[in-house]
Amino acid sequence: MHILWLPEIAFQVAVYLQVQLVDKASKWMVLIGKFVIAWSRRGRITSHFGV
Repeated sequence: MHILWLPEIAFQVAVYLQVQLVDKASKWMVLIGKFVIAWSRRGRITSHFGV
């Protein structure tokens, strides 16, 4: 009986890991995107605040 459950468990683990990786990757992409946007706007922002 237990052997039949192994593929199901392995599939669940694989899906979970894939979701975790995608979630982390998307968070990094958002962070990098925000950083790039902030960097590209930096000149305007600093001049706006007169720093």
